[in-house]
Amino acid sequence: MNKSEVKFYRKGDRFLISGPIELELLSGSAEIVGYNYTYKIKFEIPQGKRIPIEFTSKSKLKLFFRNSYKMERLEKSTIPEEWNEIIKRIINFNLRKIIVLGAMDTGKSFFCTFIGNRLFQFNKKVAIIDCDVGQSDIGPSGSQGLLILDRPVIFLQQERPDYLYFVGAHSPGLHITYFLAGVKYLVDIALSKADIVIINTTGWISGDGGRLLKNIKLELVKPDLIVLMQRGNEIEHLVKSYPSEKLYFINTKIKTTITNQKERQILREKSVKNYFKNFTDIGLNFDNFIVERAYFKTGTPFNINTKLKEKILWSEKLENNGLLLVTNIPLSVHSKNLLKKYFNFIINWTPNEIKGLMVGLCDKNRKCIGVGIIKNIDFINKKLYLRIPLIETSDIKILQFGSIKYNLNFEEAGFILPGGI
Repeated sequence: MNKSEVKFYRKGDRFLISGPIELELLSGSAEIVGYNYTYKIKFEIPQGKRIPIEFTSKSKLKLFFRNSYKMERLEKSTIPEEWNEIIKRIINFNLRKIIVLGAMDTGKSFFCTFIGNRLFQFNKKVAIIDCDVGQSDIGPSGSQGLLILDRPVIFLQQERPDYLYFVGAHSPGLHITYFLAGVKYLVDIALSKADIVIINTTGWISGDGGRLLKNIKLELVKPDLIVLMQRGNEIEHLVKSYPSEKLYFINTKIKTTITNQKERQILREKSVKNYFKNFTDIGLNFDNFIVERAYFKTGTPFNINTKLKEKILWSEKLENNGLLLVTNIPLSVHSKNLLKKYFNFIINWTPNEIKGLMVGLCDKNRKCIGVGIIKNIDFINKKLYLRIPLIETSDIKILQFGSIKYNLNFEEAGFILPGGI
């Protein structure tokens, strides 16, 4: 941001500001995402994001920008009055668990941030859970995050999560059991630490998978209030069996995110880059960690007597007479057929196949303390090399293998099917 200017505003002035831009409130007060700031604050609106600002007193604002910015004057507030009605209902009836359902691009993240900030302003201790593993706002893409508000926030993705649950994929489809386990895990933690828990969900609402996911999630959470953000009636089929007093319907035409798949990928990569803003590279000895969600290091060492043209780097015998083989190149059809004479099933991969794989990092109590990326694996010296955020490395005792792969620039680099390693 190499340009700046200072502007003055009157009480009641409203604007919709689009990034990229940095703003600093030098004096006065302004309501930003549900919280009335009455002190000096500086924050960034990233590219692709926009937020409304309403000045609640005569104010002075400093703007930092690189290119031309967009600041659109608004005649009235963009916040629907029904949002404030929801807040009143939560407070008046002491509701604790609020779950927000909606398709993609219906404004769920902004809504959750807004009511979280507004409830915080009412001296409520609020926890926000983000279950959207594809377009994650709390924590890196591929994980579910929990943030406990100790102050108001403007963009959830700029905050460090208090708790994480590693799912390991951009979509819950092939990881639905871990996804649902993560929801239950984070809700239980949030209820023990906050007065009110707000649960944001994925935009997957249709088809057998979407129905199953939302139905089981509602069964697990047992929410006190279900907020449905919809353009028509596209998600009402999910809540037909719930009493009307537990439901609040919001008709929205808000389009706050970008639907283009490439731009969604860019946003996912941005969340990962932000998470790894400060990182270090480490090596872990095989003897010092346990593996979950993979066959690797879960069997018993086994020597293959059969001669193969592929070089065997690692071998284990698995349950049900299975075989895990890590080889320098993938096994040929001939080699697989030869081994099938002796084993019921064969898992085979090469070191290159798991380079860049995202893994969950857990302590001895299985608490996820971070997320890492596999840089390399050395089978001769039995060492696994990882790129991780700045966390206490001695606490890493369990690696949970995911399915997403990234290169060392934190760009998406492929996908491994569950059960393949």
